[in-house]
Amino acid sequence: MSSLNGAEGEATREWANGLEPVATQPPADSAAAAVTSANGLVSEDALPPMDLRSGYQMLINTIEVQQEVIDQLLERVGDLEGKQANRPDGPKSIDWATLTGPERGTAWRRLVRFVEGLVYRYSLQREILPCWWQHGDAVEELTALFSARERAYDVSADAGQPVQWHEMLERTRGRVAGALSSCRDGHVPHVLAHWMAEDVRQQLNAAINREGATQGD
Repeated sequence: MSSLNGAEGEATREWANGLEPVATQPPADSAAAAVTSANGLVSEDALPPMDLRSGYQMLINTIEVQQEVIDQLLERVGDLEGKQANRPDGPKSIDWATLTGPERGTAWRRLVRFVEGLVYRYSLQREILPCWWQHGDAVEELTALFSARERAYDVSADAGQPVQWHEMLERTRGRVAGALSSCRDGHVPHVLAHWMAEDVRQQLNAAINREGATQGD
């Protein structure tokens, strides 16, 4: 059997004699490249170059600033929602399906004032015709626009809501003009006095009763 030489042979002889082999020291250049030194600090050679470290720090600072802005915006939104929820006198949407009596009359007067002001303010005489109040679809469109403006210009509204309202106005103008397109030479009443004939309505009611009975089973 060939003899062992060098550090390997010495370690083998120590092990054979019952001694713990002594670990060999790494070369000087390997020790310098270690991630941590004896006192637990990160070795300078293990860190990225200075230009990368500066870039990392700038990125961290930017993220922290953005997070502060996000937190402030979320806090502001929460405050606005709280103010709106705690205001029983705040603006409310008009629902013609539920309004009756004096409340309905008050809503009509408010809507009329709004539409007349809208026509003159935005020069909409050719789009919103004087017979608008005789067209249910135009009434609903203008009512929604009115309710949205009440909210957009409320004291608790965000500064960007008036801009959003004007975008809504632009979309609503085309729909209202379309609803009134048949009245360019004067109001044209709806041709159909009754949309659904009585026999068809009876068939509908019978179908609803059958559907209800099926669902109940």
